[in-house]
Amino acid sequence: MSHTTFEYFYRDASNYKAHGAVLLDGQLDEARKREIQDRFERDEYFVAERLGVPDLRPKLWAWSEGQPNEDDHEWHEFSGLRDATMTDQQTLDRCGSADEFVARVLEEDQILSK
Repeated sequence: MSHTTFEYFYRDASNYKAHGAVLLDGQLDEARKREIQDRFERDEYFVAERLGVPDLRPKLWAWSEGQPNEDDHEWHEFSGLRDATMTDQQTLDRCGSADEFVARVLEEDQILSK
C-alpha cells in the first residue's frame, strides 16, 4: 500500500516554529492535493483540530512553563503533501486514509476557525 505524508507547522507571533507531519494511507494525485490546499485560508492557514491532526502549539509551551502565552493563536500552516518514505511509515502517527482526509477537508465548513 502507498502512503502520503501531510506536513505542516505552527509559528507563533514571535516566529518560533514547531513542525509536524502525519501519515495518510493511500496516495493523492496533484488535483486532490490542490483541492485540499485551496480550502485553506490563503492556501496555507488552518486550525489543526478541525482537520484531525495534532495541535503543534504544546511543543512550544515547553519554553513558557508548559502554558500558552500572548504569542499563541490557533493558526497552523500547510507545508506540503508528498509520497511517504519508509521512515515516515515507521515513525509518523497515522491519520486515516487519504480519501477520508480529503473528505474531512472538503466537508469541514469551519476549518479556518473554531
